[in-house]
Amino acid sequence: MDESRTTASSEANRGELSPEQLRHFLRESSPQREEQTRRLVERILEFIPDAPIRIADFGGGDGTVLDRCLENRSHAEGILVDVAPEMLEANLPNPRKRLVQADLTELRHDLPGDIQYDVALLNVVLHHCLSGDGVSATRRAQSDVLRAIGERLTPGGRIVVLEQVQDGWVFPDVTSLLVYRLTRSRLLAPMMRSFGANTAGVGVLFAPRSRLLRVFERAGMRVEHEKLFRQDRNIIQLRLLACRRSYQQIFVLRPDAA
Repeated sequence: MDESRTTASSEANRGELSPEQLRHFLRESSPQREEQTRRLVERILEFIPDAPIRIADFGGGDGTVLDRCLENRSHAEGILVDVAPEMLEANLPNPRKRLVQADLTELRHDLPGDIQYDVALLNVVLHHCLSGDGVSATRRAQSDVLRAIGERLTPGGRIVVLEQVQDGWVFPDVTSLLVYRLTRSRLLAPMMRSFGANTAGVGVLFAPRSRLLRVFERAGMRVEHEKLFRQDRNIIQLRLLACRRSYQQIFVLRPDAA
C-alpha cells in the first residue's frame, strides 16, 4: 500500500495542544523512552496476530509505536490518525502506513469512509479527549470516541487501550477531578508548567479504574483482558491531590455485540 496522507476538515479539539506542547510528544532518543516503547510494543503485540491485518493507531503522534508494530508484523498495514499536522509531518516514510488527519472527537465526520481495521490502538490518549462543556460532557465524549472507533472495526476486531489511571483516597475520582481543574485553568498555567504539567492551560481528564470501566461500558465495549503496564513510584505531588495510586493499565476491548 502506497503511503498517502488524507486530510480531513476538522473543528478544533477543545483539548488541542499548542505547537510548543506538542513538541513534548515528538520522537526523543532517550534510553528511558526507548525502553518504555520497547516494553509497550511487546505488550501490544500479544494482541496482534502475525497476519495480513490492519492496525490503526489513534492519536498515534510521530508514529513511533505503530512503526515498531509494523516492524514486528511484516504482513500488517498501518493507519495513523492524528489531529496535529506537526505530528503527521514527523512520521517516517513507510509504504505500509497511511497517515490521516482527524480529530478523535469528530471521527464520524473526519475519518474517510474507506477506513476499516482489525486492531485499534489508543496509547495514553483518551484523557486528552476533552469537551468544552465540563467533566460529565468529557466523560461522554471519551465514550463516544471509543464507540466511533468501534464502528470501523472488522468483525472480531479489538481496541487496545493504554491509559493512565489515578485512584484517589476518600472517593475514587478526587485526584482526576483536581488534576483536571488545575490543568484546565489558564490562570494557573504558568505554575502548572513549572510542576511539569505539559497540558497546562488545556487540561487532561484522567480517571480511576472504576470510572474508566463505566466509560467503556457506555461506549458499548466489554473488557476482554487487562494488564498492569507501569506502576508510578514517585507520586509525591499527586499525594497532595489525594492520590492513592497512579499507574498505567492496558485494557483490551471488544464491542458488546461481537
